[in-house]
Amino acid sequence: MPNKNIILALVFVAGLALGAGGFYLYQPQDGLSPARAGEVAMEFINKAIEKDNVTASLVGITEESGVFKVNLKIEENDYNSFITKDGKYLFSTA
Repeated sequence: MPNKNIILALVFVAGLALGAGGFYLYQPQDGLSPARAGEVAMEFINKAIEKDNVTASLVGITEESGVFKVNLKIEENDYNSFITKDGKYLFSTA
């Protein structure tokens, strides 16, 4: 008959592996989708420039180096801004 300590160790390891896998799968996914990141960036930028009676329009958004690169146009000029995936920081230079 197998040793009880070996059986207990195997049960413990199996439970630990299942628990870790379940923990990983059910973690909340913090972060914005690219579309939502573009919306957040445009809302902030348009609010900042509304006193100048101009609006920015979203040209495109791509993921680059762990952040979203937001391509936008204000009047006839093209600009790039960057927004973190959690939406906490928006900046114009990287």
